[in-house]
Amino acid sequence: MTEKTNLPAETRAATRGSAFLEAERKQLPLRANRTINELLVAEMFLVQATIESIANLGDSLDHARDALDDGRDWGQVLKSAGREVFEPYRERYNYFRRFRDSA
Repeated sequence: MTEKTNLPAETRAATRGSAFLEAERKQLPLRANRTINELLVAEMFLVQATIESIANLGDSLDHARDALDDGRDWGQVLKSAGREVFEPYRERYNYFRRFRDSA
């Protein structure tokens, strides 16, 4: 074996002419890099959505307190709170899908 590759010399000689193997060898790092990049972007979007969702939850609690004081319908307040808390995740997921489709 040589230091440049882990394949024995006879295996390298047998696969030297294989266009498929050459293409696979070149594509693997690109696929791995793209996957890692997508994972990092997804994690960034998840962190952003979580922070925004927590802020929305705080706002929703304020609205719930106001609704309790005003005697408003709790069902509507809870539905609205659920939408506001979930919305950042939906938005970031759509951003991520557009990002992946454009790459």
